[in-house]
Amino acid sequence: AAKRRRRKQRHGFAFETQPMQSRSSADFQLSQNHAAANPAPRTALGASRQNMKSQNGEIHTLTETLIYELTKAFALPQTKWAKGIVRIIFGKAARAAAEFGIGLDQAVAQGGVPTGARWALPHFVKTHESHGVENIPLQGPLVIASNDPGSIDSILISAHVNRADYKVIIGDIPFFASLPHISEHAIYA
Repeated sequence: AAKRRRRKQRHGFAFETQPMQSRSSADFQLSQNHAAANPAPRTALGASRQNMKSQNGEIHTLTETLIYELTKAFALPQTKWAKGIVRIIFGKAARAAAEFGIGLDQAVAQGGVPTGARWALPHFVKTHESHGVENIPLQGPLVIASNDPGSIDSILISAHVNRADYKVIIGDIPFFASLPHISEHAIYA
């Protein structure tokens, strides 16, 4: 299949992307083999298990938030039966989105929105190039408006704006409100 490439240029800042290709079972097997060959140290095992339980709880909560939102989006009643049907159809996708959200929130906690955006990019595109990043001022007034905010544009732009005062306007979506580190850098509309 031919590779699709997309190039956008806006006021001195441009980027190119290539769609991400799915991982093969061989890639997955390599990661499993690496994990088996490099187990966690025994002293950290108890703390690691506690961390896993906490993270699983967060993933479950976020997954249920997404199930609730999907049930509402389909104008279904918020009953156990309706949520069960939505969970059967969308449960795996909701859990994957919740896991992604937790990972993104952790990356934002470590280094702010640019770090989180750089962590997220490989999940959506294979490669990207940016031109004109040097034109983004490091301080002073700045407004960046993307004409495709629902697309990859917002993530690409966020990956290159290295400012402590950088905030992203996000729709009032409970999923994002449940991610504390992202919420610190968000303006809810």
